[in-house]
Amino acid sequence: MKNLLKSFDPLTREEILALRPGLYADHDLLDVAEHFQKNKDHDREMAVFELILRSPEVTEVVSYQELYFETFEYYRWHEDYLTALQWAYAAIAFTEQHEEGLNRANLRRDLADIYLQAGNFDVGLALYTQLISGDPGDIWLYNGLGLELPDVDLNSLALEALDKGLELVAQKDPHQLKTQPLRLREDAVNLTQSTPDRVAEIRPEVLLNLRAALRLPAKIQEGDDSFTPYPPAVNRLAELGADHQEAVYAETLALGRPLIPALIQLAYDPEEETGAFHAVAVLRALLTAYPEELALLAPWLEQAEGDWQNELLSSTMGKVGGFSTGDLRRIAADTHENQDIRISAVTALKELTQHLPALRPATISFFHTLLTRPEAYEAREEHFMAFFISQIVRLEARELYPEIKQVFDEDRLEPGVTDLGFIHEKWGLPRLPPPPRRMEGLYLPLECQQCGRVREHFSEYVLVDIDSLGKHEEDEPGYDAHILDHAIVCPKCGTVDRYRLTSLAHLRLAGPMNLPTLSRIIEGKPPAKLKPNPRVFYFRSAVFGKSMHPLDGLDEYRRRIAAHPRDAGLHARMGALLRTLLRYSESLQSLQRAYELAPDDPDVLIRRALSEHDFGDKEVARQLYEKIVAQSRRQRGFFERPDENTLAALEGLHLLAQNKTSPAEVVKFTLSDGTPVDHPSMRQKRVSQAAPLRSHPSAKQEKQPTKRGRRGKRRH
Repeated sequence: MKNLLKSFDPLTREEILALRPGLYADHDLLDVAEHFQKNKDHDREMAVFELILRSPEVTEVVSYQELYFETFEYYRWHEDYLTALQWAYAAIAFTEQHEEGLNRANLRRDLADIYLQAGNFDVGLALYTQLISGDPGDIWLYNGLGLELPDVDLNSLALEALDKGLELVAQKDPHQLKTQPLRLREDAVNLTQSTPDRVAEIRPEVLLNLRAALRLPAKIQEGDDSFTPYPPAVNRLAELGADHQEAVYAETLALGRPLIPALIQLAYDPEEETGAFHAVAVLRALLTAYPEELALLAPWLEQAEGDWQNELLSSTMGKVGGFSTGDLRRIAADTHENQDIRISAVTALKELTQHLPALRPATISFFHTLLTRPEAYEAREEHFMAFFISQIVRLEARELYPEIKQVFDEDRLEPGVTDLGFIHEKWGLPRLPPPPRRMEGLYLPLECQQCGRVREHFSEYVLVDIDSLGKHEEDEPGYDAHILDHAIVCPKCGTVDRYRLTSLAHLRLAGPMNLPTLSRIIEGKPPAKLKPNPRVFYFRSAVFGKSMHPLDGLDEYRRRIAAHPRDAGLHARMGALLRTLLRYSESLQSLQRAYELAPDDPDVLIRRALSEHDFGDKEVARQLYEKIVAQSRRQRGFFERPDENTLAALEGLHLLAQNKTSPAEVVKFTLSDGTPVDHPSMRQKRVSQAAPLRSHPSAKQEKQPTKRGRRGKRRH
């Protein structure tokens, strides 16, 4: 995301609007818009909204209706009424296509208000007349007229509308509006006395129809307010059947723009197949008459031929109108397109094939190609491949099982989206044994910095270098602040320890959480306080006497050892650092090599003895302790106090006899809330990295680490 913000920050509003729609996923662009919103850069925020609304994708994580509203209100505020009308019509079409007319009356009222502010009183008032005639008990209509009409010097009409609204409020006031209509009426009376009224600019028949609607008997309805009846002219169009009657078309066209919202509703009405055909025909004629106002509807109307609702429309592609199967195949196959949009394209193909079974052979053939072509073996395809296969499963395309299994066998998809066992269960195939899972740690999906592939890796513990948190940008090389307790080797390209935690990995590190907490995190809300994860430890790393990422410190040790391979001190200190990182087997190997080079060096002896004591061969540890004590006795005088290493060896022998952990000093760790915890190697009942595998996760609760042993610091 930081990379995306970097690419947008230098752009002007005009440059953002000039970007190709669909270059970025909608949810990513929404993050960019929020970035501009936080910086109070409203102009560029709205440009990003417009870029989202022009993109081909539709996703559930974006509230598009809200973006449409913000966009046409932006242009309305800037008195660019033509562009505001374009986006208002697009909002109406989107809502009818994807949201079954949600907030239908509100959107039409917004459209009417734009026409009124643009000075087109006839269209604006005709739209209000339709709305009042359809639901004369909607108090918001009269309140809206009371708000808008004084702004355009139609004060006498505002008084008439507010009087009707107050009449309704006197019956019942469920929205607690009474004070607002009263105040608006008082303002309108004052304006009537001081401002010339423009009511004479309204066509007489429009004014007559509005006043007739205002006289309709009404009472406030508290039921379903989503129902909006068709105006009589549109009803006649819907009842035409397969016949084409020029007189009905002519009547509808004569009424013009006030009928456009109802015609859009009819065009998308799933219960009005022939009515939808006639609605599209009339809308095309109106597009010819008003090409600028309806510009954003033009691509839809131009391709709405035949059984277009089933052949073009899907839930995931096309905000207004849709895409042909040929277009969807082109988008899905283009590896240079945004992956989220490609996933939306294959989802749309799946939906269209379900609607029209005749498409199935061509779709299956195309899906076979996507699964087996050379591009399917590239690293960048693995994210797409995972979601693509999940859509194949939903299509019940069982004939593609051999190709799907080959993808799993060759490890060519990102884990965590679907798995072969689930597919077997979904399709009723022989049950597969669950993969072996260890219970005493964490499975974390990590992204390789070298090849970009995401793979799941197990770790008993995760260390967090506090000083490295947030240090590297997403596109910068460098070690992640989160360090696993063993070297992480990418199984695809072999790169070691060069990974980034994915969002899911961060979520797993947060620790066990219930469904409400998880829902709040997904919604972007702050969760309730989480218990610290007992397998995630925080510390500050210092190597060579300065703050340094510990893996950078290991690299430096390896460089120095390469230059001085027989320097036992380097091997010993690197072993101590590896112990801090819980990489016990590597630590022991370094200390054993140091011992080979300097078997009598007291510092090497004690370091190896302590490590053998805790995670190596306890008999070797005993022998080393005894060797240290014997050396000390030979070298010191009778009254001379034993040195620190000798005291540690004596204590080690005592603890070893009691089957307790060594007296080693280790770096202090804390949990995420600052609670100090013991280094895992100092725990009496430490879980071995060689713990047996279990076939699947069980319901057993994870044991909390016990707090035992000495803590301290040892310089590396």
